[in-house]
Amino acid sequence: MASLLPKLCNFVMDGGIWMNTQRPEWNDANNALVGNGLSMVTAFHIHRFLLFFEGLLIQTKSEAFEVSAEFFEFFEKVSAIYLQYRELLGKTPDNTKNRLFLDALGLAASDFRWKIYEHGFSSEKKHLNRNNILTFINNAKVYLNETIKNNKRKDNLYHSYNLLTLGKNDYQISHLDEMLEGQVAALASKALNDSQVQDTLTALKSSKLWREDQGSYLLYPNKKLASFWDKNNIAKEDAENSKLAQRLLAIGNRSIILKDDDGNYHFAAYIKNNRVLRETISNIDDEIFQGLDTNREKAYLENIYEKIFNHKAFTGRSGTFFSYEGLGSIYWHMVSKLALSTQENLINSAETTRDLPKMKSLYNEILEGIGVNKAPNQYGAFPSDPYSHTPSHKGAQQPGMTGQVKEDILRVWSDLGIDIQEGVLKFHPKLLTIGDFIQEESRLDYYDVSGKKSTIELQKGQLFFTYCQVPIIYEISNSNRLKIMLKDGNERLSNELSLGLEWSEHLFGRTDIIDKIYVYINVNELFNSNI
Repeated sequence: MASLLPKLCNFVMDGGIWMNTQRPEWNDANNALVGNGLSMVTAFHIHRFLLFFEGLLIQTKSEAFEVSAEFFEFFEKVSAIYLQYRELLGKTPDNTKNRLFLDALGLAASDFRWKIYEHGFSSEKKHLNRNNILTFINNAKVYLNETIKNNKRKDNLYHSYNLLTLGKNDYQISHLDEMLEGQVAALASKALNDSQVQDTLTALKSSKLWREDQGSYLLYPNKKLASFWDKNNIAKEDAENSKLAQRLLAIGNRSIILKDDDGNYHFAAYIKNNRVLRETISNIDDEIFQGLDTNREKAYLENIYEKIFNHKAFTGRSGTFFSYEGLGSIYWHMVSKLALSTQENLINSAETTRDLPKMKSLYNEILEGIGVNKAPNQYGAFPSDPYSHTPSHKGAQQPGMTGQVKEDILRVWSDLGIDIQEGVLKFHPKLLTIGDFIQEESRLDYYDVSGKKSTIELQKGQLFFTYCQVPIIYEISNSNRLKIMLKDGNERLSNELSLGLEWSEHLFGRTDIIDKIYVYINVNELFNSNI
């Protein structure tokens, strides 16, 4: 709760989580969004976290939790605010009323921070009631769900980051281009149903994020950047409608706007942002403003400046570089995140239905785009090596143990149905199809726990892998059962696809007692074999 409340105090209805802490998120190529940026990526992940947190609280037997008196007061304030403004939900957005909600949250967080900064924590403790926490979580989920719904684009993708413009008593939200991390976060949020998941994956394949030559997805849409000569050009009409600019030019003052020999208008080179522009205007002699609406002239020039440079929408490297997390680049870590989040939705859906051919097909297409499934001439590198990114103008770049490796390992274990619950290894191969099992006899070499090279004979209809260097053989059968073969020649049989705690500990501990594990899988529980 201590990590959750500050984020929820930065929540902007219909916009996301306000990025105002001077710290980047997952993608530091978007650093420049700090201050103006609203993260739907964080909002999606908070929704997932709330579900996780809720599950923990429902399972626990504790009815209350001891916290500092200061934190207790903070929680009570934030909880009351989320309850007070629920009347805003389910209606046409009213950014004046929504601003009251935003300000109330900001003040609650500010009061808590300053109290701790100035006085520290007292020794007084209070007890936070579990049911009160669950009520707050439920309220927060309602807010997030509505914001997620309102950030669905017309093309069935989701906004990743938005921009916040604060007015005197309200705020406005504008949107940035589509980004892959937003779609991945939406798919991982557990806020979308099966139909919405499939719609998003289908839209992704048809979007500007799809890169045909690699059969995979860009981090951001590619775009052509303006050339040097196209920058800092003020439209003639805009420049001539500024009475202040024309008055300055008439007396030879080029401190704000200058006119070149071709009659084109430009802002002075040293004006690097609106703050400098305001300071420059404030240094102009008052007599030059005689007869002019000073506030109107200042605002007009600021609007022209921002229209040209659009600093508010500047993200950082992501909008200007052509490699790394830049334009036209596939960032393989995020593609693997996409595969993992799609797989999770597929597994969850398979709990209730076995007929999800479209989602499985979309999942398979994502996997086909990942390097290990490609020929070297397409990937541009040795396919089984992990690489950071693939820019548009060359093959895979920056080899090394990137974040992609973690996602791919998690995904492969889940593809095979490896499931560990409370220290017990279970087998739930919900995504395997008949086509995943070998179609003819085969021999494979492997190294056992002791490091000894061994060979195993495989039959048609089997699938082989090692886990903690113990051979595991899946075999298609008419019923589920499991056989543990021990090094001493004995066997252990089970009608459940679970090792149980004792044998799981032997496996994880690499005690060299288990020789092989045979897992017999009911053919009727395999994923739709026609896929």
